[in-house]
Amino acid sequence: MTRADYVRAQLALLAEDVGRLRAHLPEPIESYAGFLTERVAARLELIDSLVSATAADIVRQLVAEGLDDDAAVSVALDAVDSRTAALRSTLRLRP
Repeated sequence: MTRADYVRAQLALLAEDVGRLRAHLPEPIESYAGFLTERVAARLELIDSLVSATAADIVRQLVAEGLDDDAAVSVALDAVDSRTAALRSTLRLRP
């Protein structure tokens, strides 16, 4: 396991914990605990974006593997959108 894989695995575990915390807070979240979980969730999204491949990275890799530009862009955007949606779901954030 690479260092980046380990960091992503730890981020996933932390996201699950934040999602569990959010599940126990009433909606709308107006308490200080709610405010803090929102801040932690936002930081997790930021860190995830820094340690994960960007759409541009994915496009470069796919084009190098022989996929045409338009298809590579489509696949890359779908991959990044899917990853973002999965993280937001785990964090129990609205889409």
